[in-house]
Amino acid sequence: MNHHFPKYASSVAHQGNKSWAVTESCGVYGSGLTIAQMKWLIDYQYVRGINLTQFGGYWSSTKGRFMPGCRPRFNPINPLAKYLRQFYSYVARLSYLLSLGEPAIETALYFPVRDIWAGGPELNEVVRSHDILAKLLLEHQCDFDLVDDDVLEKKSTKIADGKLEVGPMRYYTVCVSKSEWMSKKSKERLAEFTSGGGKVLWIDNKKNSDKPKGSISIEFPELTEHIKPLVNIIPKNSMVRVCKRHLTDGNLYFITNEDTKEIHCTVKFNESLPIFKIDPETGNCYKPSEAIYSNGMWSLPINLKFAGSCIIFFTKEKLPLASEPLKAGKELFSINKGWLCRKLKAYRIGEHDFEIDDNLNKKSILVELGDWRDKLGEDFSGDVEYSVRFKCSKDMVEKTCLLDLGKVQCAGEVILNGKSLGKKVWPPFSFPIKGIIKEGENKLDVIVTNTMANQYVTTRVFDKWPDNMVGPYHKIALNFERDSLPSGLFGPVRILSAKAAQR
Repeated sequence: MNHHFPKYASSVAHQGNKSWAVTESCGVYGSGLTIAQMKWLIDYQYVRGINLTQFGGYWSSTKGRFMPGCRPRFNPINPLAKYLRQFYSYVARLSYLLSLGEPAIETALYFPVRDIWAGGPELNEVVRSHDILAKLLLEHQCDFDLVDDDVLEKKSTKIADGKLEVGPMRYYTVCVSKSEWMSKKSKERLAEFTSGGGKVLWIDNKKNSDKPKGSISIEFPELTEHIKPLVNIIPKNSMVRVCKRHLTDGNLYFITNEDTKEIHCTVKFNESLPIFKIDPETGNCYKPSEAIYSNGMWSLPINLKFAGSCIIFFTKEKLPLASEPLKAGKELFSINKGWLCRKLKAYRIGEHDFEIDDNLNKKSILVELGDWRDKLGEDFSGDVEYSVRFKCSKDMVEKTCLLDLGKVQCAGEVILNGKSLGKKVWPPFSFPIKGIIKEGENKLDVIVTNTMANQYVTTRVFDKWPDNMVGPYHKIALNFERDSLPSGLFGPVRILSAKAAQR
């Protein structure tokens, strides 16, 4: 279960009128952590209100017994270091966008901290009930902040016109899961809240009949009848997460995919201002051609791959617009035969320090697309160049718009006919090639980079040091790294036409 713990920090920031809620992330996941997984971790926290990140730092030394220390390392001994600029740019843009305006949150979730302090036989059930309620709210695209007895009881918390006012935040609904030890004063404040028109949902609390006056007793299946989602997802999908911010000139939505699978759905927004899509990966802003306005609402089809996300902005502001990215249409042909590969650069764990070798002079060998370990060895970490030549007819050149690499482990740079198409660090690994692909013979080069996991899992260098010198994280990190060993260009590599524009 993707826990809601980032909201402990973001709720405090929201209620204290602070611009930033900070996370320190990616420090102990092991060197098999991919940039796509790092993006998923950031999106997971940012859609829950975090908007500033500190990444794991350098160790004072990488030599000797320090080599297996806290990892991954975000420095040149990481093969993926050259791709981190794309990732940092994404996070920086996302941090900026999600610091604008104020959070659009109208629901508060009571945190039963007194029950947790009390402990006892009911503790596990109280925690379970609270976590289920938080999960259900997020799964139904209903964002929330946390409140507890201290928040409800403090003098600065106001109740007026059916709203619970905590700092700059205004809550219209308070959800309370199983609780035996909510303070008497908190119940009185909630009763005052309901008497003025506010809504208190008393959920999974049948055993505790001493509820605040005016609250509504319900069970979990009834929750959706009483909450207001930020958007409507068609068909319903519990793995879509959404947060919203009110800006002076419009409203901004951040939408993420928390599934490991691709999501296809339509998002309906209760908005009437013009719609724009902002790509935090590139900084480009454009009008989505597939968006439809009807009956006072916008509908937008979205496709989000693993770690996929998007920013939707509604505003009358005049924005600098870019062309809408091409969408993949029909497959024209595939390039899955005739591939050669060779090692370009190796990253190794040496006897005394990390070693980088870019003078390999390896000859190209014929390979099938897939895991390169069968051909290049279990222990290879670094860069591998895949090359292929293919022919294209004049008719195909005219129809061709996109190159799609399919699955890549873990990052790649593409060169077509001597021209760099750029780097990609998470799916989709697609590149526009109109005007670059040509009639006749074409040469395609794909430089694929994996992680240091293959070196860490296979090395015996660390056996000479006792566990207390190697450090406690090494064995833990190895468990993660064993899941990250498959490497290479998996494909299928396809040449695609562009999807016809919506009218």
